[in-house]
Amino acid sequence: MRRIYVIFSIYIKGWIRDKPAFFFSFIFPLLLLLIFASVFGGERVQTITIFVQNQDIVANEETDLSKIYVNVLNSTFKVEKIPNNVSALDYVKTKSGGLATFKIRILIIPKGFKENATFLAFKENIKLQILNLQYLLQSNFINETEKQQIIQGLEALQILYSSLPNKTLNVKLITEAKDQDYFIIYSILSQINNAFLNRLIGINATMSINTELTTEKRITSVDYYLAGLLTAFVMTNGLFGTAPALASIRKFGVLKRFLATPLQKHEWFLGLVFSVMFINTLLLIEMLLVAVIVFKATVNYNIYWFILFYIGMFMFIGLGVFIGSIVKSVETATVLVNMIGISMMFLSGAFWPLEIMPDYLQYVAKALPLYYFHTALRSLAVFGELSLVMNSFLIVIILSLLFTAVGVKFLKWKEP
Repeated sequence: MRRIYVIFSIYIKGWIRDKPAFFFSFIFPLLLLLIFASVFGGERVQTITIFVQNQDIVANEETDLSKIYVNVLNSTFKVEKIPNNVSALDYVKTKSGGLATFKIRILIIPKGFKENATFLAFKENIKLQILNLQYLLQSNFINETEKQQIIQGLEALQILYSSLPNKTLNVKLITEAKDQDYFIIYSILSQINNAFLNRLIGINATMSINTELTTEKRITSVDYYLAGLLTAFVMTNGLFGTAPALASIRKFGVLKRFLATPLQKHEWFLGLVFSVMFINTLLLIEMLLVAVIVFKATVNYNIYWFILFYIGMFMFIGLGVFIGSIVKSVETATVLVNMIGISMMFLSGAFWPLEIMPDYLQYVAKALPLYYFHTALRSLAVFGELSLVMNSFLIVIILSLLFTAVGVKFLKWKEP
């Protein structure tokens, strides 16, 4: 244990004395958080997106009338469909992916939509026939016998009409209580509903909108950038804190001297790992304090958040050890970690939402380890529900185990 502490203290002292390393791993992330959270704290102007869940299913198929209604919606909004077998609210919260300006706007087409629409059309047609017969009775071109027959038919239709239940056709709109565009969306939906009924069904009935306001916790700009910047610099600390250091001691013959001492490979490795973990812990404390004090953020992270944070470290520590074990020079190690680190920083969505990136780059982002690290960490911080990020959580665990195992395997206690 004492030898592990010695290795740990050597790397920590070297980090403190190395002013550029201290700045970029401790001060620079703080400056970026202050800049990004302050400058991009306002909401962006974006196309109105509405999530639609069609629950009007018959024989595992959406009814034709409900499909037509969705197509009408799609002509005005950007419609994203929600599978009918999941919780609409949980699906949209997961779909948000940590986007600070994401809006919860869900339209539920209830079961029985086609049945109710068809019934209303039938009832309105009966009402129309009643009006036609009442108008026909005023005509001078029918005789008394014909009038009596019309009266009998009219009475039968009136009895039928009065016996029909009062069904309503409605959809359910779920929005946030503080959504400033609520009235605009409601007004547009009302116009769409009226046009749908009048033109496609041919009736003058109305379709109501049952509004449900949700007070789900919002992902603020601080939430977004805190997770993104924190994970990005955990990545750089893991890569830069291991790969160049390992390449350096291999290049300058330090390992040869280690072989003549009681120091074991695992002791050196643990000392290096603990030094990186210590630096990242200081970074975490610093960033959380600034988020709370400067931006009044509410920090209520659960145990899963901290477990994920420290597991994610090993993903990049292991990758850094692997790089430092296979290259033959410090320069090569530095180039490689720069290429990997910078690429993941700017392509993973850590610094800005994927939604503003081209589609092909979004696919690239979702192939990067950092994407799953920062999205899972962000969603856990805001929503606190492990079930919403289980896939990303498991991916981070698997990649951390894989990279750590590969790094240890390739770590040779010998000269290059």
